[in-house]
Amino acid sequence: MYKWEEKETHKPFQLIDSDLFYFAILKINDSDYRFYIKTHHLISDAWTMNSIVNQVMDNYSRLVKGESIDYMKKPSYVEYIMKEKDYFNSKKFVKDKMFWSNIFDDVPEISTLKTKNEDMKTTETKRKPFTIPASLASKINKYCIGNRMSIFTFFLSILVIYINRITLKEDIVIGTPVLNRSNYREKNMLGMFISTIPIRIKVDDCLDLTSFIQKVSKEWLVFLKHHEYPHQ
Repeated sequence: MYKWEEKETHKPFQLIDSDLFYFAILKINDSDYRFYIKTHHLISDAWTMNSIVNQVMDNYSRLVKGESIDYMKKPSYVEYIMKEKDYFNSKKFVKDKMFWSNIFDDVPEISTLKTKNEDMKTTETKRKPFTIPASLASKINKYCIGNRMSIFTFFLSILVIYINRITLKEDIVIGTPVLNRSNYREKNMLGMFISTIPIRIKVDDCLDLTSFIQKVSKEWLVFLKHHEYPHQ
């Protein structure tokens, strides 16, 4: 099963005249079944995948209990497309454009953790997970709660400090994904919403760690207000 899954996952989608999703039910034996979901990032994001899995599990649970399935139609992604079109003609679009133009009125030097390799001709990537010990995770949680900061801005700040220390650059830009679903209806839509915000942070060596993270937290909230703007 795992060999089949790996092989199927590595098959690229045909973008023209082809479905950008694939579903399969795998029967291991009479009491053991699996379901497989594969979607292209053009039509889905992590939230979409989570919604699909939750809906499948909810329907299965209802069937097992002999309950009826709720076939209520979900909000359409077309609503979001129309909302984007309206945004492009709005005052908010103009304000967002002005905000980002001011943030990047000059272009900082590129900060990278890896030197470019001329032989790299593929977009294939690898992921290496790290598990934080429970005792350390508990300390980080208490620290963030005590200083009214999020886990996200804590790790974002740590990453900025790390890049600053190994590159000696004080003006650093990091791209980070945002959910980009602004209301309940959009959270019930299946589709590609996720966006990337380029956060520009200038390191101030005069600040202690807590003060720096609080500074990053405030700046992050400001960036977040303008996340709808398409940076391309």
